[in-house]
Amino acid sequence: YQRSSDGRWSASVTVGYLPSGNARRKTIYANTRREALEKAEALKTMVAEGSLSLTKDVKLADFLESWLETTIKVHRAPKTYSFYRANVSLHIVPALGSKKIRDIRRIEVQQLLDRLSAGGLRSSTVRGVKATISAAYNHAIRFELAASNPATRVSLPTDDTRERTILSRDESARLFLAANADPIVGPLAKFVLLTGLRIGEALGLTWDDLDEGQGVIKVTQQLQRVDGILAHRRLKSKQSRRILPLSPVLLDLLRDLRRDVSGSQAIFLNAEGRLWDPKNVSKYLKALCRKADVPEISFHALRHTHATTALSAGAGLHQVKGVLGHSQVALTANLYGHHVLEGQAIALGAVESAILGARSPEHE
Repeated sequence: YQRSSDGRWSASVTVGYLPSGNARRKTIYANTRREALEKAEALKTMVAEGSLSLTKDVKLADFLESWLETTIKVHRAPKTYSFYRANVSLHIVPALGSKKIRDIRRIEVQQLLDRLSAGGLRSSTVRGVKATISAAYNHAIRFELAASNPATRVSLPTDDTRERTILSRDESARLFLAANADPIVGPLAKFVLLTGLRIGEALGLTWDDLDEGQGVIKVTQQLQRVDGILAHRRLKSKQSRRILPLSPVLLDLLRDLRRDVSGSQAIFLNAEGRLWDPKNVSKYLKALCRKADVPEISFHALRHTHATTALSAGAGLHQVKGVLGHSQVALTANLYGHHVLEGQAIALGAVESAILGARSPEHE
């Protein structure tokens, strides 16, 4: 019903019964009728699951279980569910699960993050725990199960991202040469090195994605292992779904693969002619690195090599952002900004040479 006092919509859901037999009801409020109905249906679903009693005494562990199974698993990508599930099971529930959701304070979240950091967990893992708590509480606040988010304004450990192993230009050239003699992982290694694709994106490419006439390829999905099964998943963001131009070298590479595996829809296949497993393919790349006498790296490091080589050769952050499929240029700058100076030096030197080289003899 719509309240006459302020025009907001209200809905009530029976969440249990008192010892007297009277119904215990939970009332929610919303700005529109549709939003009120959505909140009411969500609460009914949680109650039906039986894992959550919508009262002020609900424990965090019970709420998180319901949130994971009825919201995250249903509406988010499998990798997101697995990410949240791991943080909940390994770190959050053991420390805070027995406490009532409304009683947890910011200091308790801060103490948990400090303990995890002091225990040797990487900063990215600690940040993931904080992000999980924050996402869960945002959901709880939306349905009036909590008054505030205790994961806001907490201190996080400094970023301990290790210096990424990337190949120099000479090492990249040696790897490329060695890849020419490897018909299995070689084409995949060359393609990732020259395009900067994520390994899942490269393995998710099909021949339908290639427009040979226009000389471009569409990147719209990735290959992932979900619940033990290899599956294609559509890329989530608009920025990650992109069209890349292909150089003559890359077009020739793909033409050769089409001749070799013309019966398969996937572009890159393993030695048995089946889909590569994204989790296992890097060991084949490391074997190729040993043959090329370069540092053993992963396919993700090949992506970093592509980005740093592009920037040091003078490409702009916006161009590299578009190739990599980053959502914001700030992300590209944070990851690779320290390589921009080399490219800027090349650009400045080119301008200087052009100007000084154009001086007429009478000005000497």
